[in-house]
Amino acid sequence: MSLKRLFPSLVLTLLSAAVASAQPHLVRDLDTSPVPPGLFVGYPQPFGTDRVFFWGSDSRNGLEPWISDGTNAGTHLLLDIAPGLPGHFYSPSVPTDDAVYFYKDDEGSRMHIWRTDGTSAGTTRVTRLASPLFVGEMAYAGSTLFVSADDPVVGTELFRADAASPTGLTLIRDLEPGPSSGRPGQFVPLEDSVVFTTFLLSGDRKLWISDGTEAGTVRLADIENGTHGTCP
Repeated sequence: MSLKRLFPSLVLTLLSAAVASAQPHLVRDLDTSPVPPGLFVGYPQPFGTDRVFFWGSDSRNGLEPWISDGTNAGTHLLLDIAPGLPGHFYSPSVPTDDAVYFYKDDEGSRMHIWRTDGTSAGTTRVTRLASPLFVGEMAYAGSTLFVSADDPVVGTELFRADAASPTGLTLIRDLEPGPSSGRPGQFVPLEDSVVFTTFLLSGDRKLWISDGTEAGTVRLADIENGTHGTCP
């Protein structure tokens, strides 16, 4: 038999051996009710070295944050943030060395940022807002949680989580002063700072970097000088 004909058979044999040595198995059935509730499991995120944070739904609690160590006993709901409600909004999570940040709607349909250390008692709300808030991207760099959030006064701008603030958020810089919004996004952590873009109503994008302070939030080189738009 030629090598060309032998190769596909060899690959299939090796793949079969690999699958047989690590068979997938059910870690936990999140909902054992007889009526299918339309279950959802998604956005798994490594948490430390031995656990996974993810979003899961069941017929009792709706869509809420869960955690798993890969065993049935170690897979459980972290906190029912909106008790009695199906829960419909979730976000990708942002991991740090010892916690995971995420945002979720509560029973008043307000969007809040939450932090968990992997325990139910350690799952707490970061923001304390009295009105609905749009929360966009988040990123963690150094010791700062950067947040793109919509504020009724300054628009969608760059904020940071701040435990000393009455709302839990502090404006870093109004990137587009006036009624317009800077709309920061595409966050990329870089050492103790975050690189991001702004997206103006004109369609123009600019590249920025921030260390979490107003003075340390500056625009990087203008890729296209003048009035022409850029798209980094």
